[in-house]
Amino acid sequence: MAESYVKTISKDAEGRVWFSLGVVGSFSVLDGYTVQSYPCSLTVASISGSAAGRAWALDLNSLVSFENGQWKTYPLDTLGDLLQTNPIRGISPLGLEEIVLLFSDRILLFNARTGKVDSLASSAGTGIGNYTEILTRLDRNGFWVSGQQGVISASRVAEGTAGIRIAPFAAPAGLRNLTRMHESNTELFVTGQQNDQNVVLKLDRGRWETVYGAARGTIEGWRGPANAIWIRQDDNLFILRGGQLRPIERQSVLSGGILTVFTGRDGEFWVGTSQGAAHCSRSIWLAPPDLERLDKAPFSICDDARGRLWVGFRDTLAVLEDGKWRLIPFPSDAA
Repeated sequence: MAESYVKTISKDAEGRVWFSLGVVGSFSVLDGYTVQSYPCSLTVASISGSAAGRAWALDLNSLVSFENGQWKTYPLDTLGDLLQTNPIRGISPLGLEEIVLLFSDRILLFNARTGKVDSLASSAGTGIGNYTEILTRLDRNGFWVSGQQGVISASRVAEGTAGIRIAPFAAPAGLRNLTRMHESNTELFVTGQQNDQNVVLKLDRGRWETVYGAARGTIEGWRGPANAIWIRQDDNLFILRGGQLRPIERQSVLSGGILTVFTGRDGEFWVGTSQGAAHCSRSIWLAPPDLERLDKAPFSICDDARGRLWVGFRDTLAVLEDGKWRLIPFPSDAA
């Protein structure tokens, strides 16, 4: 990448990963094989991948689209003085030609082909207070919005504003200022404030559950590989298991300050830091839960004629048989 400072990360419909960087006047795209960097204005805000190699971003009071290697500007003149008094808080691409614009008190839909702007919802009408953030759904067919007192789920069933179904979910009593949303296959994780604590909650099929709380610091949570819940607390990462936080060692990219977390399907996620971007999926980073207490790196791995997998650690031999791990300690006097 053109710079190690990764401010935001997003993913488009085809799986490309888009990185908004620091102050170098460029951004980067990972297509699965190579990373390409392209120029952009220093005033461009976070870049949101869309589809067909296209991405959208805010540039001052205009929308800009990256298409065929070039930037194209879409002025928002029809909004008049609204942008001066009520700036856009975030955007979410919806298909190729429509972009959802989030304000503190309203949600609008911009059509890039016609230049028309239509109203989708208002904070007064949805009942969750002023809006804070917007997140594109993993299925690319809608979006989530967090607010002072709850969240909104929006899904598209047909074209235009009439085809967008909006469902508000009020937060449990006492929770406010919901932000830092992360969607998994069936859940939405979000951070809120309750009394003097920052709290991570999850919303699953309309039901709220408290996941973790901390008296201070920046926290957020999400579902990672192997169904584990991950917690970010300031610049540290943890796995939450049995009510206890298990720290993840900070090496290489993770030694930098954490700036953003992007979550995808099946526990995949990216972490953007001041030192670059790190990717976590089922096949990398993590040891099976039964082997977590052992040395991080085994010295030998082999299988046998019965299909069992044998893994040698410094003081333990681990065997995987019929989907279960069995640990065999070495004798204390073993060479």
